[in-house]
Amino acid sequence: MHHFRKIILLIGALFFGSLPAFSQTFDAGIEAYLNGNYATAVESFNLAAEQGNVEAQYVLGVIYDNGEDGLPQDNHVAAQWYLRAAERGHPEAQTRLGYMYLVGKGVPQSDLEAVRWFQVSAAQGDNSGQYNMGVMYTNGAGVPQSDREAAIWYRRAAEQGNASAQSQLGDMYSEGIGVPLSDETAAIWYRHAADQGDANAQYKLAVMYDEGWGVNRDSVKASSLFVDAALQGHREARERMGQIGKEALNHLEQEAAELWRFANCRNADDQMNDNSSYPPPSERGLLQQLMREYEQQAIQAGKDPCVDERMAG
Repeated sequence: MHHFRKIILLIGALFFGSLPAFSQTFDAGIEAYLNGNYATAVESFNLAAEQGNVEAQYVLGVIYDNGEDGLPQDNHVAAQWYLRAAERGHPEAQTRLGYMYLVGKGVPQSDLEAVRWFQVSAAQGDNSGQYNMGVMYTNGAGVPQSDREAAIWYRRAAEQGNASAQSQLGDMYSEGIGVPLSDETAAIWYRHAADQGDANAQYKLAVMYDEGWGVNRDSVKASSLFVDAALQGHREARERMGQIGKEALNHLEQEAAELWRFANCRNADDQMNDNSSYPPPSERGLLQQLMREYEQQAIQAGKDPCVDERMAG
């Protein structure tokens, strides 16, 4: 639901009442959807789509693909709307249609058809289409297997900010697959992806900081990234965190408790006066989960989270 709402908000911000090509019917559909009138929105989108509005065709594809907001999911209908938008050059529709062919969702499974639509989308600069072309070359699906071609496509997507492509390109440089072996370059791409929250990149970059591969060894940064990846459920990161040991975990829990009290148990004047001593955002992000757990555990135990038991007698 949230992803589709972002699509609607983006379309609305770009086109609502601004371009003649976007009919009043489509504008009405956007307004109805944002007001929670989903049945009315779909009716308006259908009418606009039948009038040839390509954005309405794409939006209907997303609606039936995901079954948004209680609306019925229908993969076959979704594929039909994606096809209509894709044939008129809509790059996101082309990528989504390619994926449906790749997994056989609403259409017969076909690697060749998947590649066909990923290619036309990628040629228009869609970074998801470019990334998927990289995947197809990596796996030799619908195209001859070629790590070199895969790297070319991953790079095109990565340069546009696609986190999955950035992480994949980091893997390729780390292992010298399709590109020259370079830990330094791998670290650069992992960092780009890690900054966007990619768990694989966070873990791989953490290992590089821990071992000093391609970067200066830094155990603090390594621990930070291990935690970030572990909190997203990355199995290897969780295992690595387990190796830190009980003493280190206790230290993290104590720090989390202190941060929680710092943020929640002081009056506004104190926080304003001492704001410079509060940890920077990068460090705060490390311990957010432990801070939430500290608060929940204290409340469940009937204790005041603002009381530091080590200082309370």
